[in-house]
Amino acid sequence: MSRYKVRHVLALSVLLAIPVLIGAAPALLDLIARVELIEEALFSEPVETVLLDDDFEDGIDPAWVQVFGTTQTVAPTLDCNRTYWSQYANCGSLGLHFDEAERYDYVLPVPAAGSFSLYFHDDPADTLAVAWVGVLSPGGQERLGVDTRGCPDTYYISLNAGSHRCTIIPRRLGWHRVEFVRTGLMTKGYLDHVLIFETNRSDREVLGLITVWQERSDSLLDGFAIDDVRFVATGE
Repeated sequence: MSRYKVRHVLALSVLLAIPVLIGAAPALLDLIARVELIEEALFSEPVETVLLDDDFEDGIDPAWVQVFGTTQTVAPTLDCNRTYWSQYANCGSLGLHFDEAERYDYVLPVPAAGSFSLYFHDDPADTLAVAWVGVLSPGGQERLGVDTRGCPDTYYISLNAGSHRCTIIPRRLGWHRVEFVRTGLMTKGYLDHVLIFETNRSDREVLGLITVWQERSDSLLDGFAIDDVRFVATGE
């Protein structure tokens, strides 16, 4: 039922009650207040809170924990003419590049449901690539990325530790957008706005940690890099 239909029904109820309430102004005011509370409960919008918004223009945020690796390379983004999401507009700006086996973790200040997204750069000429983006919760993890050991030509997903499967989406040179959306017990994963997986598990209601990891790569190529990392928590 729409907001306007609800208002119409509630208004009609008030009109029908007026003969009874003549001379009882406090009761009428109380009824109006109850109507407003009902409307607010029916149509309140989820509250959104930005917990992470990092474009690396000021270097690496100290909140990122470098688990593996010794270098930290923030450099201009690559392949400005190659993007698979039209709204990627940061070509020429700074991004985080992976030059060796490196892993970065970001612990959210408050575990929460919501939407986590970033852009990553891939070069299919890198036939040694193992790199992924993942979200972790108390019950496990979901991750998306490149693993040429098992999926040389397509992207892969993992919905549990040690469990990989290839997608049908071919690797393509350039920037791609990955997004994980956690709502209630449901997690959905998107690549370039295409839904590639969804899970429904009672032990994964919130996200607690974001991780980006390059395990290996051909160092002679412009390979894995990330930019515009963002997490928006949702709640009532």
